[in-house]
Amino acid sequence: EHIKSVGIVIIIRIWLDYIPQLSVHKDALKDLSDSLAKHLLRVRKTEVDTLRCSDINEATTAGMGELLEDFFKAQLGVNPESLGENIVPTNGDQLSVNVLRKFIDTMEKTLTPYSQHKWIRDVIQLWHMKYTFQKSILSHNWYTNISKGVFGLRHDAELLGRSKINPSNGEFYPTHHLLVDRFRALILDALRYV
Repeated sequence: EHIKSVGIVIIIRIWLDYIPQLSVHKDALKDLSDSLAKHLLRVRKTEVDTLRCSDINEATTAGMGELLEDFFKAQLGVNPESLGENIVPTNGDQLSVNVLRKFIDTMEKTLTPYSQHKWIRDVIQLWHMKYTFQKSILSHNWYTNISKGVFGLRHDAELLGRSKINPSNGEFYPTHHLLVDRFRALILDALRYV
């Protein structure tokens, strides 16, 4: 029910953005949107320590181990005993996270919690997940074998004047804008049937 309500808010927000006559309902939508919020994060200032680049090859498990040593011991000056039961989120693209998982698996039989790297929680960055989803959508809905402009995302890109879409590499921002515009168009078109 909660996810369904969030979806309804997204649809109504699109209608309010494009149909001026519905703007009288903005306050009601804000109240509904606020009532659906869960686990709000408190606003706080983040401290960022920028790390130096290195020439270590993190595409190998050995290189990943060297990279972690460089980041945590050499650059951040983390004392291995100070980690204890702490968890350090470490993120990257899918390849980096995969290599990191393999590295942790190979270190499982070492003696100390620090050397086992159980304190690391690997997380795929949201941008990389979105990029993968977009490429998948594009590859399944861009019909190159059908004559130009019949249907699918290729047809939508032509209608919306998005000529910079390259279906073979799925560049993030042009594809993202195409998918957002297509979704908005679907929602606005659905209103005609309602």
